[in-house]
Amino acid sequence: MRRLPSLLALVAALTACSDPPTMTGTVKDPWGTPVAGATVQLEDVTEQVTTDAAGAFTFPRVTGKRRIQVGREGYIRALESWGLPDDLESEITNIDLRIFPDPPEPGFFLINDTAYSQLEAHPVDVAGTEIKAYTGIKAGGEVKVRSKDRLRFVFSSARSRAELAHLDLQLHKLDFIEDVTVPTVLGEESVKINRFIASGEPVPFELRELDSGDDYLLTTREPLPPGFYAFHTEGQLTTSRSDGLDKLPEELRKAWPLQVIE
Repeated sequence: MRRLPSLLALVAALTACSDPPTMTGTVKDPWGTPVAGATVQLEDVTEQVTTDAAGAFTFPRVTGKRRIQVGREGYIRALESWGLPDDLESEITNIDLRIFPDPPEPGFFLINDTAYSQLEAHPVDVAGTEIKAYTGIKAGGEVKVRSKDRLRFVFSSARSRAELAHLDLQLHKLDFIEDVTVPTVLGEESVKINRFIASGEPVPFELRELDSGDDYLLTTREPLPPGFYAFHTEGQLTTSRSDGLDKLPEELRKAWPLQVIE
């Protein structure tokens, strides 16, 4: 019985010396590579921390819904919300944050297996007659991707989300039309089209504004069947009016194609 106070004192001393609970996580790029030297700021916590060589960071344990901001030169700033348990005694070790490299210029960048693949802009023009016209592009694009999962793109643009809604950004599957019989004032006539034309309904995708204010994450809702596809605005690849294209500024008369392969 005489040794009990000493034992209790030892336990109290060890408890006092133990480290307080923490919350840890990692910052990675879209391909799972750790990002070293990124600054991580936790809402309502004054101190910023910097990720180590393994992309890891540590904060004192906090509770409630918190926003976490991550930034590093050459990357798009990210802002995520996390709901943290009220139990301050437990460690949290699963905070996984992703930041995207900043695209070098405006445009569409497919997040491929190991890097970005930039979609080349192709001019949209018209073929056909005044009565029946087809707007399309002459090539299907150089970028190829396998149809194993939903596709993700970083779209860099100086336009706001409201402006994008007005432009009606769409993704369409394409069909190549070599020649077609079209009506003319003198009757039907066979006309060479030789263009990729939009086919069917638009492909649904999700659009999320990134924290930079001029970059967006586009994600298709489903994996895409093999074929040619293109982003376009103002319904350029779906119109049958020969004069509709002339009303658009030249910088908008473009489409951004890619090919999905098996």
